[in-house]
Amino acid sequence: VRATQFVPGNAPLSVAALGPVPGDQRITLSVVLAPRSKGKLRSLLRSLYNPASRRYHLWLAPGRFRAEFGPPPAAVASAESWLHARGLTHTTRSGFAIEVSAPATQVSVALGTSFEEYRAPSGAKGYLARKAPLVPQTLAGGEIASILGLDTLARFHSQQAASASTTTISTGGALQAAADGLTPCSAAKSAAAPGYYTLDQLGADYGIGSLLSAGQDGHGETIGVYELAQASGGDISTYESCFGLTNPVYADSVDGGAAAGTSGTVEADLDVEQVATQAPGASVISYQGPNTTQGAYDTWNAIVSADQAQVVSTSWGSCEPDASASGTIGAYTTLFEQAASQGQTVLAAAGDSGSEGCFSSDASTAEQVQYPASDPWVTAVGGTSLWSPGNETAWNSCQSNESTACANSYNGMAAGGGGLSRYEPRPSYQPNILYWPTAQSCGQYCREVPDVSANAGVGMIIYTNGAWSPVAGTSAAAPLMAGLVADRNGGCAALTGVWTPALYSLYSEGAYGTAFNDITSGNTDMTGSNGGAYPATTGYDAATGIGSPIAGGLSCAEVTGVSSASALAGSQIIVNGLGLEHATISFGSTTAQVISASATTATVIVPSGTGTVKVSASSTMGAGIQSSSFTYATPPLTITTTSLPAGTVGAAYSATLSATGGTPPYAWSVSSGAVPTGLSLNASTGAISGRLAVTGTSSFTTKVIDARANVATRTLSIVVNAAPTAPVASGYDLVGRDGGVFVLPKGQPSGFFGSLPGIGVRVSNIVGMVPTFNDQGYFLVGSDGGVFAFGTAGFYGSMAGKKLNAPIVGMAATPGGNGYWLVAAD
Repeated sequence: VRATQFVPGNAPLSVAALGPVPGDQRITLSVVLAPRSKGKLRSLLRSLYNPASRRYHLWLAPGRFRAEFGPPPAAVASAESWLHARGLTHTTRSGFAIEVSAPATQVSVALGTSFEEYRAPSGAKGYLARKAPLVPQTLAGGEIASILGLDTLARFHSQQAASASTTTISTGGALQAAADGLTPCSAAKSAAAPGYYTLDQLGADYGIGSLLSAGQDGHGETIGVYELAQASGGDISTYESCFGLTNPVYADSVDGGAAAGTSGTVEADLDVEQVATQAPGASVISYQGPNTTQGAYDTWNAIVSADQAQVVSTSWGSCEPDASASGTIGAYTTLFEQAASQGQTVLAAAGDSGSEGCFSSDASTAEQVQYPASDPWVTAVGGTSLWSPGNETAWNSCQSNESTACANSYNGMAAGGGGLSRYEPRPSYQPNILYWPTAQSCGQYCREVPDVSANAGVGMIIYTNGAWSPVAGTSAAAPLMAGLVADRNGGCAALTGVWTPALYSLYSEGAYGTAFNDITSGNTDMTGSNGGAYPATTGYDAATGIGSPIAGGLSCAEVTGVSSASALAGSQIIVNGLGLEHATISFGSTTAQVISASATTATVIVPSGTGTVKVSASSTMGAGIQSSSFTYATPPLTITTTSLPAGTVGAAYSATLSATGGTPPYAWSVSSGAVPTGLSLNASTGAISGRLAVTGTSSFTTKVIDARANVATRTLSIVVNAAPTAPVASGYDLVGRDGGVFVLPKGQPSGFFGSLPGIGVRVSNIVGMVPTFNDQGYFLVGSDGGVFAFGTAGFYGSMAGKKLNAPIVGMAATPGGNGYWLVAAD
């Protein structure tokens, strides 16, 4: 059957038709197979990026993705059998792809389509299949994700803007001395003097120095840069020597390596020099493959399959409709899902043709975006013009003359790319700002680009092709952000992985001024054809995304120090660190109350606790690896007591004493003047309760000693009445079922303290009466557990209104008068 989903698009108007591809010319195809267990893969990715999931950030180990989600063996066998049966016997495997190369005549017969050759204005040749390919019906229903090589006109190009679009800093561009701790050589300073940035100065303006000073310099991290051109080892060595950098830089040649070319070398040199400057402790691998359909795919496959680079930057992209027509989007999706499952962060330049993303390739002024920046598993980096710290606009070199003439004067690369995808669905975490009036392949609500932005419009000095030269474009912004991610990775408990969920979560919490600069000026309508689309506005927009970075606020939450290493619980102290504005700060396992916070400091109230603990932090951006030690100060040892009632000599009194502060366990003693008659001590809390018998003095002294031999004393005064002159008459009280109380013998008012009828209470279930320990009151209790207290008797609760298995039949008071027991018939 003809697989119409793989039919190539039409040839761009800018190319010239050359006729059929010669029959002996080799055609290379990549039949990319879909992963197995797609539902399981989607579930895994959701859990890896859901902070509430137990699988959150538990990345797959190298090789596990292929083992769990590689194409079904039956599909691989079926595809190879099909190709071999059609005479295409020279096949190899590359990731999820089966690659085949054969003369055009043989491929045409096998796929049932001829190929037309074209020449682009640059002189480069490519071809386009005239029909959709014939594929077995058993594979046409979804086993094949894409067939690369049917269209070789749509090639990746770098987002490195023409040198004519490099502008200078309006202030004259005075270099910061030793920006981010680096001191450029005199040659770099001289080249930057007209008003360009050196790359370390640019990083300093975005606050990367705050990460470096905290030890987050990319140490132990590897950054991969995706290249379809050769980097110059000599250029990079000269640059690193000038800035005192020592990053190890390796070249990994894919499919024989990239072709040499001056323009491509500028891009490849820029990417390495930018990431090395922003992450001076990281290793760098430059993956270099040929700029062919197969080479572009194989280079991505090499990066993802090796899983050596924790952060990957690409400044190479394709107009999104071209990427769809050529099969690139269908082929690359699984690679980016694999990178996401392994914890790799992929950052892509959003393009240099503004809202007209295809203008540089086919002169179209339609609203388009670039791929792979539009892939949901990739963080898209747009462009700004950073005139000075705090003065930043959306990059558009044609801002004052938006026209096709202006765009053409910059070779169609003069503004930061952005807008709305036509093919990729919108991630759930991305703001719903734009929508298509009519449904596209992804519906109406699709992926928005960019996510964040950095300087692309003001010239930046690099060393390339043997000289110091200014460059511009989002190709400089993507590796800057890659260096920042590598730095923060070094301070995080887990790799960043796909960065966008955390970025948008932080954005939703409100982080302008601490993690992001909000860009609110300018637009990206480079040709003026789209009504000023897209304007930079307050908050998220399609010109600059969330905004540009403030590095300290994008760190995992780190605690680098506390203002006081020891304090009492309840004290207010300052915690220093990074990424603290919306962080949860913990003392050991106890969360502290945050009074106020910025990216680098937080004022907190010390929670309850003892001993020495670690002060740590975590946030939407992740948990940091740095913490500070804090010791709880010991409060002074003190004694408190309840007030003691007036009494008479020889009477016993209920007293509750407690110790606070010091260090448990506690020991108590009581001086002469009072005799403890049944005190009980809780050595852990310092509480002591029981009875004291006053012996005739008006005061007595208590003393407590804690585990560290701290001593506290307190003198308690008691009003002691004179001893009675005559003995108290004997007698007893009776209680009726209605709670009436009778004193016998009659005429003993000292024994009567009230009754239920006397206070208007109507009951008929009183079953007991218990005197207080000093005979100055009594308790009445009903069969339902209701308790009534009279005189000095204290009320401590009852069972009234609660479900009982059997009625209450008895009651007894505690010896100290601080409670009572109820007993039921069962």
